[in-house]
Amino acid sequence: MSLAAGPKRRLVGQECSNGYGSAGEREALTAHVPCEGAADMNVTVTNSSYEGPRPVRAGDESDDEDYFTVDDAIEHIGFGKFQVGLSVFAGMIWMVDAMEVMIMSIISPAARCAFDLHDVEVAMITTAVFIGIFIGAPIWGYLMDKYGRHKCLLLSSLLIGVYGLASAFSPNYFWLLTLRFMVGFNLAATPQAMTYYSEFLPSSIRGTCVVFIEVFWSIGTIFETALAMGVMPTLGWRYLLGFSSLPVMFSCIVFFFFPESPHFLVTSGKNEAALKVLKRVARANKKSLPAGTLVSAVEKARRDKLKESISDDDGDSTTSVEASSADSPLPAGVADPRSELKGFEQSDAEDSNPLIHEIDLGSAASPVHVSLISDGKNEGKNAGFMGLFSSRKVGLSTILLGFIWFTLAFVYYGVSLMTVEVLSVDLVVNGTCINSLDTEGASSCTLSRAKYITNLWTTAAEFPGLVITFLLMYFLSRRATIRIEFALVTVFYSLLLICDVPRIATLMFIFGVRALITGAFQAVYVYTPEMYPTAIRATGLSFCSAISRIGGIATPFVAEVVLRHSLIAGKLIYTTVAGIGFLAAVLLPIETKGRALD
Repeated sequence: MSLAAGPKRRLVGQECSNGYGSAGEREALTAHVPCEGAADMNVTVTNSSYEGPRPVRAGDESDDEDYFTVDDAIEHIGFGKFQVGLSVFAGMIWMVDAMEVMIMSIISPAARCAFDLHDVEVAMITTAVFIGIFIGAPIWGYLMDKYGRHKCLLLSSLLIGVYGLASAFSPNYFWLLTLRFMVGFNLAATPQAMTYYSEFLPSSIRGTCVVFIEVFWSIGTIFETALAMGVMPTLGWRYLLGFSSLPVMFSCIVFFFFPESPHFLVTSGKNEAALKVLKRVARANKKSLPAGTLVSAVEKARRDKLKESISDDDGDSTTSVEASSADSPLPAGVADPRSELKGFEQSDAEDSNPLIHEIDLGSAASPVHVSLISDGKNEGKNAGFMGLFSSRKVGLSTILLGFIWFTLAFVYYGVSLMTVEVLSVDLVVNGTCINSLDTEGASSCTLSRAKYITNLWTTAAEFPGLVITFLLMYFLSRRATIRIEFALVTVFYSLLLICDVPRIATLMFIFGVRALITGAFQAVYVYTPEMYPTAIRATGLSFCSAISRIGGIATPFVAEVVLRHSLIAGKLIYTTVAGIGFLAAVLLPIETKGRALD
């Protein structure tokens, strides 16, 4: 690193806010400051009379420059009472999602009779929910990255309850479709409960905890099936829709007992609020926070690098540092404005030469003046949707995760829909394999008790699938777990192509598909939030969730239309899609096990 004063030029740009200090302190900016991530900078530090913003400290108030990130604090606090309560809370949201998705396959026969529907119209009842999720997922992801996880999850849960209850009073088919679409639109936010939950977990047990939450999904599907067995024969489908909306209403009350994500707060520049949340978590777990100043992960990395690169020679009142973005932290005791200020944009009037940005910082005892020179090439490249493609590896991972999420939804919901149909008929008649389903009784207004019990048995397969996933992720990596489970799903679906086997064998093949696709789904739910930084984590998960819903939109037409006309064709489609998912998993370039959430 060279020490030389860089040439100064007039500044242009858009004002950024660092989230600290009073309005008067911010007015002390002598020019606009580039946002975090700027590259190729000259930094000039000189004396000034400006007293900069004070850092947010958690421990003692000594002059030692100790600092920690949210991840450091979470690791220090560990898993305790707070996370136990949060696990139940996140699990409730997950349970609601499962119930609202499962209910559509249950009420479809009754809706057929109530509104005199044809096959395609019946399929659209389920498809409308997935269309709503597909449209809502990127919108909710953007809102959560902008306004916070907690507020948006609360709002979406409230709307799920309202529209779910309203759908019980649908006067006709059009209103049923519309209201179920709105339920789906707000269900798109529920996967973000995993983002919110994971941001409070130590990295060592994050995978285990997120897999544990999947238990609530299975509980939700079993509870909905059992509820339907009791309600549908006596009260009907409208009461089932009404009763199914009650758990999400209850979860809205529980929201008020939990805070906003500290990761989101720090990323938004609200370090004081983040520190209050961390103190609350520490008190609940009967632990203390690390001593020092709460800083972002980027600022800590820069300060750590500076300690290795620059000697503590403060004899001169003026110091100039020329550095790249990877080499650009300031001396200990000087807050780095680049890590806190956002929104810089280069004026069209400026040429391609570097820009100079000046800011006064420091304290009364050691005031400093900082000038930053940036070429503006990297401004904001990691923000918003385009952040999902900010580098070759991240972009490739985003594309591959899109394929994987599509496959997961297509296969999971497909096997759920086809189970009752495949097991309700004899696949071998007079020694000959049939290639179409017997549609006799297709117009029945309710599922038989035997079909409800079949659903319960196959849903129970999800529990051993979660155990398998836990063990694989504990002993192996995230990617290895996803690859192994996709490979086995493909194998079991291939075995379903064999019709001349005992019914118990067919049941076991379906059991294997259901268990392993559930495990793969949850492994990917662990992997995806760990893939992306905090600023785009909700956006990344929402993008993947939206892609998965395309699979959810398509699969009813395979399971309920194609499969009826050709069992071989339907099963072959699912086998092929599962194989594509396996290939995408093999190509994933990034491993996230043990990775800190930055």
